[in-house]
Formats: sequence, C-alpha cells, structure tokens
Amino acid sequence: MIALAAALAVAAFASQPVGFDGWDDTSDYGDDGGYGGWAPSAAPSTVAGVPPVPKPVEVGPGADQLLRSGEPRVIAVLLGHTGLVRAAQFSADGKTVVSASWDGTARLWDGVTGRPLTTIAVPGNGKLQTAAFSPDGARVVTAGEDGVAHVWETAGGRLVATLSGHSKQIDAAAFSGDGRRIATGARDGKARVFDAASGAVVRTLNAGGHVSSVALDRDGSRVLTASSEGEARLWDFRTASATRFNVSVPSFNRGLGWIGFLGDGGRVAVAGRSVELFDAATGARLAAFADHFRPVSLSASADGRKLLGAANHGSVKLWNTAAGEQLLDLSVGSSLYHAALSPDGSRIAVSRSNWVELWRIDLLPEEREMIRRALDSKVTIPPNQPGSASGRFRRNF
Repeated sequence: MIALAAALAVAAFASQPVGFDGWDDTSDYGDDGGYGGWAPSAAPSTVAGVPPVPKPVEVGPGADQLLRSGEPRVIAVLLGHTGLVRAAQFSADGKTVVSASWDGTARLWDGVTGRPLTTIAVPGNGKLQTAAFSPDGARVVTAGEDGVAHVWETAGGRLVATLSGHSKQIDAAAFSGDGRRIATGARDGKARVFDAASGAVVRTLNAGGHVSSVALDRDGSRVLTASSEGEARLWDFRTASATRFNVSVPSFNRGLGWIGFLGDGGRVAVAGRSVELFDAATGARLAAFADHFRPVSLSASADGRKLLGAANHGSVKLWNTAAGEQLLDLSVGSSLYHAALSPDGSRIAVSRSNWVELWRIDLLPEEREMIRRALDSKVTIPPNQPGSASGRFRRNF
C-alpha cells in the first residue's frame, strides 16, 4: 500500500502551480443569465497574501519534473484578457483552448501548457459571450452582444465567414459534428443554423425566450435548444418540429444553463435546477442528480461518460453519467463563470473574472501505465512537494 500510495503521487505537472480563492468582485448573476455590475478583479499576482501567479510553463517529460496525482492542481493561469472571460472551450483533440471575453477578443492557448497562441480581435466593440471550435480544430466561431457570429481560422486568425440574422445578443454557438453547420442561440428568441462555409442561414427555429444554449448532432440533422423560459427542445432540422424535454426548473428562475448531446448522441444532458439526462429518441428522463446545484454550465467528455458542472458560487463537480455518481467536488473560489472539461477528462478550463485557470484533475492512460511500470520495476518515486491547489476538493474513485 505504501508503494501504491507513492506511485499514485505521480502525473506530469509543472512545479509550483498556484490555485486561487476569494477574489473580490462586484458581479451580480442576473435571472436572465447576464452579469450586471461586473468590474475586473485585481490581477491574481497583485492580491495581498497570495503568491505571484506563475507564468505558463511547458509540461512535458523531464527528469526535473514532479510526477504526481491524488489532488486537482492548477497547471497554468491564462492571463491577457482585460474584460470578463465569459467562456472557455477545448478543441476536440484537447490540444487547444479558446477563451471569449467581454474585452472583444478571443484568445487561443495551448491546452496543456497554457502558452498563448493567437489573439483574435472581433470587429466592433461588442462583448463576446461564446466561442467554439470546429471538430477538426481548424476554425473557431465567436459571438456576442452585437448579434453577429464570426468564423475564424485558428492558424493565424483570418476571418472566413460572418453569420448575420439575429436582432439581439447571441449567447451560444456550436458546430455540428461534421463541421458543415453552425447553430447560434440569441436573446431574440431564435436559434439559427448556418452553412459554416458560406455563412448563409439554412434554418431558423422559434425557440422562445432567451436562447441560452444550442447544440448540433454529428451530421447537423438534430438541433438542441435551451431557453430562459425553462424550455429544452430537440428539433428535427428538416421539418423544424420539436420534442420538449420535461425539465425540472424552480418557479423563481426558469432559465436553463446548458444543453448538449452526450457521446454518440443517444442521450441529452440539461442544466436546470439539477442535472438531468434524457433519451434523445423518446424524450424520456433517464436520470437526475445534483438537485438544487443549478449549474451555469455543463461540459461532457468525448465519450459522454463524464459530465462537468460549474455553479456561480465557485463549485465545480464531476459526475459519471452512467450512474450519476459524483467523482469530484472542487471549490475553485468566487467569480466562476464557466468551466469546460477536456475531451479525455483529464483537465478543466475554468473562467474566473478576467483570466482562465487550467487544472489537471485526472491521470491520462499513459500516465497510469507509467505508474504500473514503476510499481512493477520498484522504481523509487520522489516524495510530494508543496504547491497544491487552494480550496476544497473531494474525489471518489
């Protein structure tokens, strides 16, 4: 057991990452899903009593690097935005992160090291609400308060398409699994589906309320929408007919934070008062868990087996979707606006005020194999070092 405990102290992390807790800010999470009165918090490195923020560093093989696991850790802090970071997402291969900010820029970062790659300045002065990668990672769509979405090449940041048609702020955007279509959801009560290459509108859906979340399946034939009125629907792209999911919502705030397909598209996850899973074909509820958690965002692993939820009060939870079992309960601190799970389930990107924290929360298969080999060969594992993440966490294995 001692050898096992020592071996389970390993996973590739840079030295001295720092977690943060308790930033002051004046954000007010509104019933309509907006944020009122927000002002940028002090940069993490200037907060009294908190060690300086580490610069993003390479996390790769090296004799001088610690191998550890056992608790979640911040491995990089992504600094550069001057406005609230409303969302961050991983690319399908997990190698890149895109962040969307109220400063009117989207930034691309290395998804393992946190190294800055590209800054995209969106035309106009509008605040960005969302950004998402195409399946191949070659493009990214951005959208926000001006009601216009833009498609960019990730290599160099060249604008390739402008998606117009909404009359109010866009809060959600997503590519289809084949990359041929893009869905957007806006506060004009409509979800629109665009041809990703030409930018032409190919379908308009009257979803009602503020459309807070949208998703497309692999071939773009099905569209999911969630709204501020508590409506979660699955639309047939060809006929525009819809199936409603019976989601539990509190009477004082019926807004839904997120909707999306899991894995192969057979199940749908919805963030309402709790986290609920539905059968995509029949609309039947399959499971409900985390009652009253009220996540502001959900994010699934590529295989749909893990689901990450983030709440505005600073809590991040991870569940096994097969049984609804909670795998991780992590407190990252205040000013939490969004959290995304990497496709392999090993990392999370947490939007906090005007920066993003990149966390490692689990081992990769190759790291587990490293542990197994270390045990088999009785390799001596270096003892743990100081520098663990701040806040509270609980993990179930």
